[in-house]
Amino acid sequence: RFARSRPELYAAIAPFDRCLVTACVAKHLMFSFQPVNRIFSHKLYVFPLDGTSAFTTLQSRIHASWTWLLSSTMKSDLNYSHSDCFQTFPFPEGVSGLETIGERYHEHRRQLMLARGEGLTKTYNRFHDPGETAADIAELRALHRQLDTAVAAAYGWSDLAAHDGAALGHGFHATKQGTRHTLAPTARREILDRLLALNHTRHAEELAAGLHEKGKAKKTAKAVTRGRKQQPAPPTDVRPLPDDLRFPHDTAARYAINLVTALLSTRAEGLRWPTLRDAFAAVTTPSLMVQLALPDDRPLAEKWGQRWNETAKPDFLIPALREMSSSNIEVESTGEAAVFSLKDGPKPPATDDVAYDAWLALRVVGALETPQIDYPEQDELDVALAEFLLTV
Repeated sequence: RFARSRPELYAAIAPFDRCLVTACVAKHLMFSFQPVNRIFSHKLYVFPLDGTSAFTTLQSRIHASWTWLLSSTMKSDLNYSHSDCFQTFPFPEGVSGLETIGERYHEHRRQLMLARGEGLTKTYNRFHDPGETAADIAELRALHRQLDTAVAAAYGWSDLAAHDGAALGHGFHATKQGTRHTLAPTARREILDRLLALNHTRHAEELAAGLHEKGKAKKTAKAVTRGRKQQPAPPTDVRPLPDDLRFPHDTAARYAINLVTALLSTRAEGLRWPTLRDAFAAVTTPSLMVQLALPDDRPLAEKWGQRWNETAKPDFLIPALREMSSSNIEVESTGEAAVFSLKDGPKPPATDDVAYDAWLALRVVGALETPQIDYPEQDELDVALAEFLLTV
């Protein structure tokens, strides 16, 4: 007997022969079709979707980039959030070209698992292992590249889909979860920029159509803010370090305020708390900046760290926000969903060095698969944030 049979779930999937499922917590993002007559565990998300185009989109690294950004983690595993990364995900409107590649991918993966007697997790462990050169795994990687390219084309991103998705940079790359066969960091950042812009556009359209009360939008159409605006091209340009001598601020508190101002001035729409917190911590702990930087950016972080000579620490963030809150800071929502912005809009940086500090931190933090970063002061900052939000 089952504690609760979830009749509403089985009523929703009853019209179909199959439905999509994914684990609530897993090492990898993995969707699969399952017959609707099964008894589904409470540890699964079950979607009343039987179309292969839905599978293609959700299994793509386009959706994976969005998912790792907006979901939390349990240790290093993905804790998939239906409300935060499925309901907010802006699906492509043109899906006619996604059926064929999705069926090929799903069937090849199914046959591969049957032949090896292995499940999804072991299959994707092989998939992401640079030392795994078996022909069936290599074919799965090739099919995943075709799948990602087809999804990019469905969004109308011809620049990313051209030449078999060359601009997506498929290959083995360093991520917060370790080495993964995934998209290049610059491609992931560009995709997130475009998805965020599309999310905001659709949310605004629904508000204009009267589908949501402004300021109290339902989660099914909420605007997601990560603090990154769309750019016309992947952020491959590297800023040079200021070439004059760096003079430290007279007090650590003053520097902290100038750094917060510089960080918030880079994004007119504001920064979510995890991004602001982690960017501030990366700047005020140069060793953390170097640790978090992906290989391509590590020389930048190391060179910057040799020059940085301020005395502020991560725990200066909340006092800086408190000092600025009465006249300069606006805060929307609470907890990790809190979004910070400047009331009067972006301001010129106090110095070129502070501007560079903010740019590098957002570049490093933004390149990670997930904004969840472990460092000693993180929990303390989250507790201090909760206390601070009670006063604003």
